[in-house]
Amino acid sequence: MVFAKKLSTALSIIAATLIMSWCTYAARELHAQREAECLVANIVYEAASEPEQGKRFVAWVTVARTFSPLSFRSTICGVVFQPRQFSWTSEREKNVASGLSRASESDVRIARQFAALKHDRA
Repeated sequence: MVFAKKLSTALSIIAATLIMSWCTYAARELHAQREAECLVANIVYEAASEPEQGKRFVAWVTVARTFSPLSFRSTICGVVFQPRQFSWTSEREKNVASGLSRASESDVRIARQFAALKHDRA
């Protein structure tokens, strides 16, 4: 009886640990996806008519700011939506969802590459 109770307790602890680990993983993945979406929108609105090099530059500047010890936010979405950093964020009709709908495959690819730099270092 004592063994069964200890085994039950141990299994409960293992199950709780696995659930917490999965939730942490899922939250990280959701955060990484949201970060990439903010970066895609920023590329679309800041460099829509630019060649790929211009789009890469916008992505690089955005991600580089997250590592800055200055007064920038530490997340991509935080940098993008920090007041007076990118003009499109103050225009009500422009938002991440509409930016995503206008994004090209190239925009998404670039955003994922640069967002991964931030995600890998976090």
